[in-house]
Amino acid sequence: RRIRRLIPALLATIVASYIAAYIMFSPADFKQMSGSAVYALSGMSNFFFWMESGYFDTSSIVKPLLHTWSLSVEIQFYIIWPIILYFITKVGNIKLPATLFLTVVGAVAAVFYLNKDSSGAFFLTPFRIHEFLFGAIVVLLERFKIHKHLNDAAYFFGLALVLYSITFFDIKVTTFPGLAAMVPAVGASLMIYAGANTRFAFPLSSTLATKIGEISYSLYLVHWPLLVFTSYIFFDKISAIGTIGLFVATFVFAIGLYTLIEKPFRSTANSKLSGPEFGLATLGCTAIVMFVSASSWAMDGWD
Repeated sequence: RRIRRLIPALLATIVASYIAAYIMFSPADFKQMSGSAVYALSGMSNFFFWMESGYFDTSSIVKPLLHTWSLSVEIQFYIIWPIILYFITKVGNIKLPATLFLTVVGAVAAVFYLNKDSSGAFFLTPFRIHEFLFGAIVVLLERFKIHKHLNDAAYFFGLALVLYSITFFDIKVTTFPGLAAMVPAVGASLMIYAGANTRFAFPLSSTLATKIGEISYSLYLVHWPLLVFTSYIFFDKISAIGTIGLFVATFVFAIGLYTLIEKPFRSTANSKLSGPEFGLATLGCTAIVMFVSASSWAMDGWD
């Protein structure tokens, strides 16, 4: 299910970005793009970008796949967490306390490592996995029902934390991830936990909000490559009208990706392939794209 959900749309985005980079980029920039494509398709682009320079430096604007670092962390979490959870269940019925303990350990490690290697604390899975573990905590807490007024308070407080993060976090002054990452993570967790049973959820459960939520993965995939290629063409000087056009284009491309790739491939109802067959076919397509990307990476962007 995770392969059907994530990989086809990711593969389409990488192929489209690779072709666009081949047409537009200089050989040096295309070489970098080729390397990031190989790592992104192997689920390890967070390591690739960690070994390079910072996320928001000037060179980030020629990295169309920079945003895939977080998807790589997600994929690594899907591999690591079930194994950890398996051994936790072998010990006894301690899933919740063990998950809480690991979340705290991860958060403390992230704070300490931030002072040692801020780029590593940002990109590497051991220092971001505790943010995913909040989702595991929500799952384990859902069986405990609380009073409706407490539900409302939890959702409202969670929403306030998320809005605070959006409004007041500043790249120039906010130390991130560290403790700052806990603010939106806790906020989102409280909203998810309380959301189904609170009156405050109406604005975010409206038709418009849910439709945006449905295409959110496609929005995530297309937003950064579109910004990179547009900035590359206009030398990072995008006008106000251009910004509006880019915003509209992002939704248009996201709807297209969702309609043509993401939605059809994630459904098993009309699929002619079984789960293992689909996984094997996806792996074959990925291998072909990786082979081509590795070629242009090894040959200096086919200069």
